[in-house]
Amino acid sequence: MKQNKFEFDTEDYTDITILLDKSSSMGGSEEATLEGLNKFIAEQRELEGNATLTLFQFDDQWEETFEEVNLKDVKILGKEDYQVRGMTKLFDSCAKMIDSTSKRLAKKYKQPKQVLTVVVTDGGENSSTEITKKEQIQAKVIECKEKGWNVIFMGADINAFGEGHSMGIDSGSSYQFSKKTIGKGFDALSSNTSHYRGSSQTGCAVDFFSQVKQEGELDEHDETNLKNWSKSNESSKS
Repeated sequence: MKQNKFEFDTEDYTDITILLDKSSSMGGSEEATLEGLNKFIAEQRELEGNATLTLFQFDDQWEETFEEVNLKDVKILGKEDYQVRGMTKLFDSCAKMIDSTSKRLAKKYKQPKQVLTVVVTDGGENSSTEITKKEQIQAKVIECKEKGWNVIFMGADINAFGEGHSMGIDSGSSYQFSKKTIGKGFDALSSNTSHYRGSSQTGCAVDFFSQVKQEGELDEHDETNLKNWSKSNESSKS
Protein backbone atom coordinates (compact mmCIF):
# COMPACT_ATOMS: atom_id res chain seq x y z
CA MET A 1 0.00 0.00 0.00
CA LYS A 2 1.73 3.15 -1.23
CA GLN A 3 1.19 6.17 1.01
CA ASN A 4 3.32 9.28 1.07
CA LYS A 5 5.68 9.93 3.96
CA PHE A 6 5.15 13.21 5.82
CA GLU A 7 7.07 15.30 8.33
CA PHE A 8 5.65 18.09 10.51
CA ASP A 9 7.64 21.28 10.98
CA THR A 10 6.73 21.33 14.65
CA GLU A 11 7.17 19.31 17.83
CA ASP A 12 3.44 19.56 18.55
CA TYR A 13 2.36 16.21 17.15
CA THR A 14 1.90 12.56 18.10
CA ASP A 15 3.89 9.80 16.42
CA ILE A 16 1.86 6.55 16.34
CA THR A 17 3.23 3.18 15.23
CA ILE A 18 1.12 0.01 15.11
CA LEU A 19 2.64 -3.46 14.81
CA LEU A 20 -0.12 -5.82 13.66
CA ASP A 21 0.02 -9.61 13.88
CA LYS A 22 -0.89 -11.29 10.58
CA SER A 23 0.10 -14.85 11.51
CA SER A 24 -2.13 -17.75 10.51
CA SER A 25 -3.79 -17.94 13.95
CA MET A 26 -5.47 -14.61 13.12
CA GLY A 27 -7.39 -16.47 10.40
CA GLY A 28 -11.13 -16.00 10.64
CA SER A 29 -10.83 -12.54 12.19
CA GLU A 30 -9.45 -10.67 9.18
CA GLU A 31 -12.65 -8.73 8.51
CA ALA A 32 -13.11 -7.71 12.15
CA THR A 33 -9.44 -6.70 12.39
CA LEU A 34 -9.69 -4.50 9.31
CA GLU A 35 -12.95 -2.96 10.50
CA GLY A 36 -11.44 -2.18 13.90
CA LEU A 37 -8.24 -0.72 12.48
CA ASN A 38 -10.07 1.34 9.86
CA LYS A 39 -12.43 2.70 12.51
CA PHE A 40 -9.43 3.67 14.64
CA ILE A 41 -7.91 5.51 11.66
CA ALA A 42 -11.19 7.26 10.83
CA GLU A 43 -11.74 8.42 14.41
CA GLN A 44 -8.17 9.65 14.84
CA ARG A 45 -8.33 11.56 11.55
CA GLU A 46 -11.24 13.60 12.89
CA LEU A 47 -9.40 14.85 15.96
CA GLU A 48 -7.81 18.25 16.18
CA GLY A 49 -4.04 18.25 16.36
CA ASN A 50 -1.24 16.72 14.35
CA ALA A 51 -0.29 13.06 14.19
CA THR A 52 1.53 10.60 11.96
CA LEU A 53 0.78 6.89 11.62
CA THR A 54 3.11 4.02 10.75
CA LEU A 55 1.79 0.49 10.18
CA PHE A 56 3.99 -2.61 10.28
CA GLN A 57 2.71 -6.18 9.99
CA PHE A 58 4.38 -9.43 10.96
CA ASP A 59 4.11 -13.19 10.98
CA ASP A 60 7.43 -14.98 10.52
CA GLN A 61 8.23 -12.21 8.06
CA TRP A 62 8.21 -8.42 8.32
CA GLU A 63 6.11 -6.02 6.27
CA GLU A 64 6.18 -2.23 6.17
CA THR A 65 2.65 -1.31 5.07
CA PHE A 66 3.33 2.42 5.29
CA GLU A 67 5.57 4.68 7.37
CA GLU A 68 5.06 8.12 8.93
CA VAL A 69 1.99 9.23 6.99
CA ASN A 70 0.03 12.32 8.05
CA LEU A 71 -2.87 10.70 9.88
CA LYS A 72 -5.38 12.93 8.14
CA ASP A 73 -4.20 11.50 4.81
CA VAL A 74 -4.07 7.80 5.74
CA LYS A 75 -6.13 5.69 3.37
CA ILE A 76 -8.55 3.04 4.55
CA LEU A 77 -7.16 -0.48 4.26
CA GLY A 78 -8.74 -3.18 2.11
CA LYS A 79 -8.72 -7.00 2.21
CA GLU A 80 -5.63 -7.05 0.02
CA ASP A 81 -3.73 -5.14 2.72
CA TYR A 82 -4.19 -7.77 5.42
CA GLN A 83 -3.50 -11.38 4.46
CA VAL A 84 -2.80 -13.85 7.26
CA ARG A 85 -0.13 -16.55 7.05
CA GLY A 86 2.91 -17.98 8.83
CA MET A 87 4.04 -18.16 12.45
CA THR A 88 4.49 -15.53 15.20
CA LYS A 89 7.91 -13.88 15.25
CA LEU A 90 6.85 -11.60 18.09
CA PHE A 91 10.13 -10.66 19.79
CA ASP A 92 12.06 -10.06 16.56
CA SER A 93 9.20 -7.94 15.19
CA CYS A 94 8.81 -5.86 18.37
CA ALA A 95 12.56 -5.21 18.38
CA LYS A 96 12.50 -4.24 14.71
CA MET A 97 9.59 -1.84 15.30
CA ILE A 98 11.47 -0.21 18.18
CA ASP A 99 14.74 0.01 16.25
CA SER A 100 13.02 1.38 13.15
CA THR A 101 11.17 4.03 15.15
CA SER A 102 14.33 4.99 17.05
CA LYS A 103 16.36 5.46 13.86
CA ARG A 104 13.58 7.44 12.19
CA LEU A 105 13.07 9.80 15.13
CA ALA A 106 16.82 10.22 15.71
CA LYS A 107 17.08 11.91 12.31
CA LYS A 108 14.52 14.56 13.22
CA TYR A 109 15.45 18.06 14.27
CA LYS A 110 12.06 18.43 15.97
CA GLN A 111 10.92 15.48 18.07
CA PRO A 112 7.22 14.64 18.53
CA LYS A 113 5.76 15.58 21.90
CA GLN A 114 4.09 12.15 22.20
CA VAL A 115 5.14 8.72 20.91
CA LEU A 116 2.85 5.67 20.88
CA THR A 117 4.02 2.22 19.81
CA VAL A 118 1.26 -0.39 19.76
CA VAL A 119 1.54 -4.18 19.44
CA VAL A 120 -1.61 -6.10 18.44
CA THR A 121 -1.28 -9.90 18.57
CA ASP A 122 -3.20 -13.07 19.36
CA GLY A 123 -0.30 -15.29 20.31
CA GLY A 124 2.98 -15.67 22.08
CA GLU A 125 6.44 -15.84 20.62
CA ASN A 126 7.21 -18.99 18.59
CA SER A 127 9.69 -18.28 15.80
CA SER A 128 12.14 -15.43 16.55
CA THR A 129 15.78 -16.05 15.72
CA GLU A 130 17.51 -12.82 16.82
CA ILE A 131 15.69 -11.81 20.00
CA THR A 132 15.17 -15.15 21.73
CA LYS A 133 15.00 -14.19 25.40
CA LYS A 134 12.41 -12.03 27.14
CA GLU A 135 15.21 -10.15 28.91
CA GLN A 136 16.35 -8.85 25.51
CA ILE A 137 12.99 -7.39 24.58
CA GLN A 138 12.55 -6.09 28.15
CA ALA A 139 15.74 -4.07 27.77
CA LYS A 140 14.47 -2.50 24.56
CA VAL A 141 11.08 -1.66 26.08
CA ILE A 142 12.78 -0.06 29.10
CA GLU A 143 14.85 2.11 26.75
CA CYS A 144 11.63 3.23 25.06
CA LYS A 145 10.04 4.20 28.36
CA GLU A 146 13.17 6.08 29.39
CA LYS A 147 12.77 8.12 26.20
CA GLY A 148 9.18 8.90 27.21
CA TRP A 149 7.53 6.60 24.70
CA ASN A 150 4.32 4.71 25.38
CA VAL A 151 4.60 1.00 24.58
CA ILE A 152 1.14 -0.57 24.34
CA PHE A 153 0.39 -4.31 24.27
CA MET A 154 -2.97 -5.58 23.05
CA GLY A 155 -3.53 -9.33 23.27
CA ALA A 156 -6.41 -11.35 21.83
CA ASP A 157 -7.25 -14.68 23.47
CA ILE A 158 -4.08 -14.63 25.57
CA ASN A 159 -3.11 -13.30 29.00
CA ALA A 160 -2.16 -9.87 27.69
CA PHE A 161 -1.22 -8.60 31.14
CA GLY A 162 1.14 -11.46 31.88
CA GLU A 163 2.62 -11.48 28.38
CA GLY A 164 3.04 -7.71 28.34
CA HIS A 165 4.54 -7.67 31.83
CA SER A 166 7.07 -10.35 30.83
CA MET A 167 8.17 -8.02 28.01
CA GLY A 168 8.57 -5.04 30.34
CA ILE A 169 5.28 -3.37 29.43
CA ASP A 170 3.28 -1.78 32.25
CA SER A 171 0.03 -3.54 33.21
CA GLY A 172 -1.88 -0.31 32.67
CA SER A 173 -0.60 -0.21 29.10
CA SER A 174 -1.89 -3.70 28.29
CA TYR A 175 -5.37 -4.58 27.07
CA GLN A 176 -6.90 -8.04 26.87
CA PHE A 177 -9.74 -8.99 24.53
CA SER A 178 -10.95 -11.91 22.46
CA LYS A 179 -10.91 -12.21 18.69
CA LYS A 180 -14.71 -12.25 18.90
CA THR A 181 -14.55 -8.73 20.32
CA ILE A 182 -11.53 -7.43 18.41
CA GLY A 183 -13.49 -4.32 17.49
CA LYS A 184 -13.83 -3.55 21.19
CA GLY A 185 -10.06 -3.72 21.49
CA PHE A 186 -9.57 -1.13 18.77
CA ASP A 187 -12.34 1.00 20.30
CA ALA A 188 -10.41 0.98 23.59
CA LEU A 189 -7.22 1.93 21.76
CA SER A 190 -8.95 4.75 19.91
CA SER A 191 -10.72 6.25 22.94
CA ASN A 192 -7.57 6.24 25.05
CA THR A 193 -5.40 7.52 22.19
CA SER A 194 -7.91 10.35 21.75
CA HIS A 195 -7.73 11.13 25.45
CA TYR A 196 -3.93 11.08 25.41
CA ARG A 197 -3.61 13.22 22.27
CA GLY A 198 -6.07 15.74 23.67
CA SER A 199 -4.22 16.06 26.96
CA SER A 200 -1.17 18.14 27.74
CA GLN A 201 0.63 15.03 28.92
CA THR A 202 3.96 14.15 27.41
CA GLY A 203 6.16 11.17 28.12
CA CYS A 204 5.15 7.69 29.19
CA ALA A 205 1.62 7.16 30.50
CA VAL A 206 1.89 4.43 33.15
CA ASP A 207 -1.86 3.72 32.98
CA PHE A 208 -2.61 4.37 29.31
CA PHE A 209 -5.91 2.46 29.37
CA SER A 210 -7.29 4.35 32.38
CA GLN A 211 -10.29 5.59 30.40
CA VAL A 212 -11.45 2.03 29.73
CA LYS A 213 -11.10 1.00 33.35
CA GLN A 214 -12.63 4.06 35.01
CA GLU A 215 -15.32 5.45 32.73
CA GLY A 216 -18.67 4.15 31.56
CA GLU A 217 -20.56 0.98 32.41
CA LEU A 218 -18.50 -2.18 32.61
CA ASP A 219 -19.71 -5.26 30.79
CA GLU A 220 -18.54 -8.79 31.58
CA HIS A 221 -15.51 -8.38 29.28
CA ASP A 222 -14.41 -5.15 30.98
CA GLU A 223 -14.80 -6.79 34.39
CA THR A 224 -12.41 -9.54 33.28
CA ASN A 225 -9.95 -6.89 32.10
CA LEU A 226 -10.12 -5.14 35.46
CA LYS A 227 -9.59 -8.34 37.47
CA ASN A 228 -6.65 -9.48 35.34
CA TRP A 229 -5.12 -6.01 35.39
CA SER A 230 -5.42 -5.81 39.19
CA LYS A 231 -3.88 -9.25 39.72
CA SER A 232 -0.98 -8.47 37.39
CA ASN A 233 -0.47 -5.05 38.96
CA GLU A 234 -0.32 -6.54 42.48
CA SER A 235 2.12 -9.27 41.45
CA SER A 236 4.42 -6.70 39.86
CA LYS A 237 4.59 -4.82 43.18
CA SER A 238 5.46 -7.91 45.23
